[in-house]
Amino acid sequence: MKDKIVSTDCGLVRGKRNGAGYAFLGIPFGRAERFCPPEPVTWEGVRDCLEYAPAAPQPDRQGAWPEGVPFSWNGSEEEGLNLNIWTKSVEKDANLPVVIYIYGGAFQVGSNSMPSRAGDLFMEDREMVFVAVNYRGGVLGFLEMGEIEPSLRGSGNNGIRDLLLAIDWVHRNIRSFGGSPERITLFGISAGAKSIASLLTLPQIQECCSQVVLESGAMQAFRTEHTAQAVARDFLHCLPADISPRDLELGELLRCQAEFCGRAGATCFFGPVLTEPFAKDWEQRWESGESWRGSALIGCGAQEMLNTVRNPEFKENPGQVVADLFGDHASLAMYKKEELCEAGVAEEEAWTRVLSDFMYRYYSDGLARKLADEGNPVWCYSFEYAPAVHGRGFHFMMNEWDAPQGTEPEEAERLTAFMRRNVRAFLCDGAPEEKSWRPYEGKHKMIFTSEPHMEERPEDTLTGFPVQVYTRG
Repeated sequence: MKDKIVSTDCGLVRGKRNGAGYAFLGIPFGRAERFCPPEPVTWEGVRDCLEYAPAAPQPDRQGAWPEGVPFSWNGSEEEGLNLNIWTKSVEKDANLPVVIYIYGGAFQVGSNSMPSRAGDLFMEDREMVFVAVNYRGGVLGFLEMGEIEPSLRGSGNNGIRDLLLAIDWVHRNIRSFGGSPERITLFGISAGAKSIASLLTLPQIQECCSQVVLESGAMQAFRTEHTAQAVARDFLHCLPADISPRDLELGELLRCQAEFCGRAGATCFFGPVLTEPFAKDWEQRWESGESWRGSALIGCGAQEMLNTVRNPEFKENPGQVVADLFGDHASLAMYKKEELCEAGVAEEEAWTRVLSDFMYRYYSDGLARKLADEGNPVWCYSFEYAPAVHGRGFHFMMNEWDAPQGTEPEEAERLTAFMRRNVRAFLCDGAPEEKSWRPYEGKHKMIFTSEPHMEERPEDTLTGFPVQVYTRG
């Protein structure tokens, strides 16, 4: 195995031979003080980038902490902002397509170092560059501290600033790793997709991104500054008395985050805030034509929120979970559910439709329709290989499939192979390989089942929801 040294504008990095390509792991792109924007980093000499680096600080699990299990966390405030690069070539004139993967995790947890999502496993034999980035989540990345400490106003977008710094780093340096800065795709699931969609409202992202792949996420995660401040006030109730989050020991701060987010409806507590770098009037700007231009592949699961609906906490108190998920819009969700039940839809199915559409599907379809109406090439899909729950389509793209009970493994193998082949073709060639997969145009969707096929779905979701899923008055 032969190491490879590459020059970046931050310093020299040493990677390692990795099969038919190279891997550069744990390259630092920034560093940040707690609740502060990230700053670029540089170094002298050659930095070894041969192993994964720490994640940004986070609890060891998302959601409620099991009773009797000691709290634990991982990550580093000093070294958590890093990225991994897998590439087939380090020739500067290779001009390979580049994908920047942004993980999900409810804006609370996640990292770029899951072994099953290593870039070389996803690329297989395709000539490309795969980059996976870390960013701060939870209170460290999305807690708006401005009302608590005015000097920290804007801290609710520090996770977004991490991503902007990382994407800019890739855009500046990717030629040294064989990639083309003109052929960058942002690829995200859930909170990652929501983050990418929010970034598309920024004019500067047009220079750094020509394509997107988004599963289960669009612009619905924006929060007003008022809502973000209300969340911060609620979080303070989880802290020891008279201690600022800035001064609390890191492990204790993360334990408080785990307590705060330990409810079935905590998914929407964190996310991008409509303050710098975002504009409050982003929607009006998009409507007037100041929108991102590029190619998009967008999809969702058919039953995104089925697991939530089947959660004992939801069954015991659905009203509380719905209030946590939607804030001031909870009554609209309740009304839509009752409307479906009165029309003869079973309660579990009604809740699944309302929560899935309200949280995800309606917004993904809306973004796809907007982009297509403006002449952008857009391909859509609906993942319906049961159980078609949140993120499962992405798991199949990553070859993390499992065969549903009562089915043959070969069936799931065929589906994951079909999805991976077409997604990689989009990333590398600008369009899915399957010729029958027509551009969206407001209705055409690839339906991922045991036998993938096209359908016309001009009205595939419930409609009439607010622009922002979660608001607090």
